Amino acid sequence: AAIARRLRHLFDLDADPEPIAAHLGRDPALASRLAAHTGLRIPGAWDAFELAARAMIGQQVSVSAASTLSGRLAATFGVPLTPNSDRGLRVLFPEAKALAHADLATIGIPRARAAAISSLAAAVMRDPALLRTSGSVEHTVAALLTLPGIGDWTAEYIAMRALHEPDAFPVVDLGLLRAMRRHLAKPSP
Repeated sequence: AAIARRLRHLFDLDADPEPIAAHLGRDPALASRLAAHTGLRIPGAWDAFELAARAMIGQQVSVSAASTLSGRLAATFGVPLTPNSDRGLRVLFPEAKALAHADLATIGIPRARAAAISSLAAAVMRDPALLRTSGSVEHTVAALLTLPGIGDWTAEYIAMRALHEPDAFPVVDLGLLRAMRRHLAKPSP
């Protein structure tokens, strides 16, 4: 039951796509796109802390560099699985308590970003509800923005992906803005 609940959350299976499509479909520029991708959802995260930490690791580096650094973080501070795993899984991503006081700079994460990830881990340890849906997206984003190393994009990304906040949206995301420009003359927040 716990795994099924997490999978439902991961794939946003409890969302009702019809009212979402009806609301977004009021915008003529979006209506045809929605029709072409009925029921499309944003993937969530198995673990909100992991997604938040990985989002912070990925700031201002390539996807490849972020994957390498995340792999090092997991290998160094994560929980090893059975050594003979035939599926390639060797380690679980570390929990907040493992990273709160860890020296992440030793694995190549820039010092400021390492300190920010440790700060996030300490904040999650103080308040486990920090990375759970509680109230409005504005409240969630505001709480995340109080942490060092988390700006608007990261806070909205965490709220959108990890917490499935329906109104979260990283309006400053360059990739999203470029994609929207193909369909909208001048996208706005």
